[in-house]
Amino acid sequence: MDEEKIGFGLSVRLISKKDDKLLLLQRPNKRFHDPGKWEFPGGKVKKDEFFDEGLKREVFEETNLNIKLLGFYSACEYTFKSCKNNQNIQSINLAMSGILDEGEIQLSNEHTDYGYFSKEEIKKLDGEGKLTLITSKLLKSNNFNF
Repeated sequence: MDEEKIGFGLSVRLISKKDDKLLLLQRPNKRFHDPGKWEFPGGKVKKDEFFDEGLKREVFEETNLNIKLLGFYSACEYTFKSCKNNQNIQSINLAMSGILDEGEIQLSNEHTDYGYFSKEEIKKLDGEGKLTLITSKLLKSNNFNF
């Protein structure tokens, strides 16, 4: 019996707090994975890229702002089917706390909206199924503490 091929990946996410609220970005409704759901800024680390540099790159691409990383927040594992090659991908997701540079967020085409949400608002979004699974897992693994 052939074993199903599994790929591995590393994704990084930014936990950025402003006035006791966390920054979330909304995915477009036409995305293959998690359409219309809210997530932390970030994404996949490229081959031969340090995870902190990958996070800085991803956040800049998505918000047009630089970040200062402060430290580790949480980590989780997630398995999904790649829309590119139908391969199962086992993804490790690392969340780091950090501060965005001052300035106005300018979203890329990867997201349609952004907002800062309180703990209560985030728990409500989670209860309504409006967070990506990774975002929900990262928050729950740290008991929604931020």
